[in-house]
Amino acid sequence: MRLGWDEIRRRAKAFSEEWADAHYEKRVESLDANKRGFIDLLWPGVLIVEQKSAGRDLLAASAQASTYFDWLPPPPTLPVLRPFDCLAGALGRHCCVRNL
Repeated sequence: MRLGWDEIRRRAKAFSEEWADAHYEKRVESLDANKRGFIDLLWPGVLIVEQKSAGRDLLAASAQASTYFDWLPPPPTLPVLRPFDCLAGALGRHCCVRNL
């Protein structure tokens, strides 16, 4: 079924409203303001994404994302580590993806 322009506009508006609080390259500071960092993608209370180049250490990226959890009120419920050639999500699920 093809979508009409009214439906496309309605869905685009709903999408933009749902993601209105999301931030890309969000600057964050530790609670004591001694450390700073940039979260690649943050949807407050919902999602945190750390992206790394292919072949980079995901354990270090996981530690970086975990550190940010402590700095965020409220902490996101879904952490995602995303190297550019593979996606690792919450609950230990792993799925490799390729750019088409």
